[in-house]
Amino acid sequence: MELEETPYAIAVIGTGPRGVTVIERLVALLVHNGEKRPVDIYAIDATEVGCGQIWRTDQPDCLLMDNSIDEIAMFSGAPDDGPARAGHGPSMKQWIYSQVLEPAGIHVGDVFYPARKVYGQYLKFVFQATQEQLPSHLRIIAIKSTVNALQKDQGIYRLQLDTGAQLPANKVVLCTGHASQIPRPDQRQLQDFADRHPALTYIPAQPAAQMPLSTIAAGDRVGVLGLGLSFYDVLMMLTVGRGGVFTTLPSNRLQYLASGREPALIVAGSRSGVPIPVRGLQQRSVNFSYTPILFTSERVLGLRCSGLLDFKRDIYPWILAEVNLVYFRTLIEQQYGHAASLDFVEQVSSSVNRFSDPLGLIKHVLRQFALETTPLLDLERKAWPFIDREFGSPQAFEQALSALVARDLEEALQGNVINPLKAAMEVLRDTRAIQRLAVDFTGLESRSHRDFVAHASHPLSFLSAGTPIHRSQQLLALLKQGLLHIIGPRTEVTTDESTGTFVFSSACVTGSDVKVDNLIDARIPKTDIANDRSELTRQLIRDGIWHSYVNVGGPPYDTGGVAISESPFHPLDRHECAEKDLYVLGIPTEHTRWFMQVGIIRPGQYGKGLGMDANDVARDIYKELAPGTSGN
Repeated sequence: MELEETPYAIAVIGTGPRGVTVIERLVALLVHNGEKRPVDIYAIDATEVGCGQIWRTDQPDCLLMDNSIDEIAMFSGAPDDGPARAGHGPSMKQWIYSQVLEPAGIHVGDVFYPARKVYGQYLKFVFQATQEQLPSHLRIIAIKSTVNALQKDQGIYRLQLDTGAQLPANKVVLCTGHASQIPRPDQRQLQDFADRHPALTYIPAQPAAQMPLSTIAAGDRVGVLGLGLSFYDVLMMLTVGRGGVFTTLPSNRLQYLASGREPALIVAGSRSGVPIPVRGLQQRSVNFSYTPILFTSERVLGLRCSGLLDFKRDIYPWILAEVNLVYFRTLIEQQYGHAASLDFVEQVSSSVNRFSDPLGLIKHVLRQFALETTPLLDLERKAWPFIDREFGSPQAFEQALSALVARDLEEALQGNVINPLKAAMEVLRDTRAIQRLAVDFTGLESRSHRDFVAHASHPLSFLSAGTPIHRSQQLLALLKQGLLHIIGPRTEVTTDESTGTFVFSSACVTGSDVKVDNLIDARIPKTDIANDRSELTRQLIRDGIWHSYVNVGGPPYDTGGVAISESPFHPLDRHECAEKDLYVLGIPTEHTRWFMQVGIIRPGQYGKGLGMDANDVARDIYKELAPGTSGN
């Protein structure tokens, strides 16, 4: 009697976009190449298998994506005449158009921004389509559970689940996403203060869909720390999520109609004192791909060959020059026509090797177009518009802020092709892969790396995150209504024992103090595996399988992110040896790599960014299943 062959087992821990993409790529390889060996793929997620925590499908409709449906395609290939399956399937737009009912979301012109849970539904569709059409020897096993430990025994990993069950695995891919962090001392002080005053509420940083916002009563005064993407989530949960409605007025304005269930006042602030600028109205074609002229991968690789880099000296000027190239190209097209804009780009491109200063090059060529006195775009000034200003009253600051947001909205409505500023800001998104090429895997000196994480990267991420246009329209309506108050730059939160309240204030705004009874931290915590609450992370660190990446190109800088090899991203042990049967992708590796928050793949760019990482992991796993193959 012939014994049944034991399946080769692969565990993917975390099934958000990265986990689903790895599974889809791996299955496509196995099926396409006709691999006959029995294979079990365990898809494990603590929240919801197939979409993960951030994109869970039970969150409110008011939590929207910051990407439109035109920008997302998670299968590794376009649809064909067959059913959706690993290797071939619809983009998110194609999938939505095939649905009987239009899903939750909002239209901005011809562009549709779906509710976040709709992306979760699309991810689950990708996952379920990958599960179907499988040969009998290949199984995908969905497991809703938390992995608490992962230990190797005679070449096989044993995964300990919170249910008490154990799973064996030959390979393990960790896509664990955002972690719950142990509070910092300042956060513990705020929590301790709230614990001593039962009338207060302190909600630490976490996804808005998981925040216990129902504890905040109608008529309460609420403070929100942070003005990024999570701020907008909290703002919508406390307004639209409680029955409020935005109605359209002339001139692209909105009006907020309260339900009566909202807080009496929402106070918010951050270091910069300004919300994320909105993206320009989408005017690019779906398959558009920008080709840099100045800040190119070839240039960055050449710079890295010379040794460790200083970001501000060696890299930032080229990013800034590329941004200004697009800014002035668009401006010249408006003023002088298309031929003149092409001439400008050609002159810059043909002269680049004669200039060591790329911004000097831009200024030199601008003389030919009588634009030499027009100021270059300054990304730091755009990210910190009020950093050197002081305001005599909260009203003076709010007037300046409203004018800034209104101007940004006006430019955004012109579109990301027509408007010079919004066209230029798209460059920061378009060149993220090249930015990573400069920074990732010890590209920078340790001092520069520390400064990059703490300061220099802020304009790049802040200006490129780009929330959709309707967010600024909503923000202006809430400011006008008096329901929302932005406190100012350099926001501080202190405690007042005499009144038993939290106090928001701005060092730049006279008379800005506002007392609140509820404090929400809407900032995204910095990756730091040493402060991760997860039992699995603590066990991996304790056993020496994970450790944080330390940049030793100068005074040692402990980044807090998992130390990993270059592709295919194996964790490095204490001796810097790669654990070849483990892979780590995404948020836990932040600072070893940069900007790991991106959770989408663009149509036609199946092998870039997140898709490229997933391909590399899938191919490496497949090579062991089928020795002698390339994994293509």
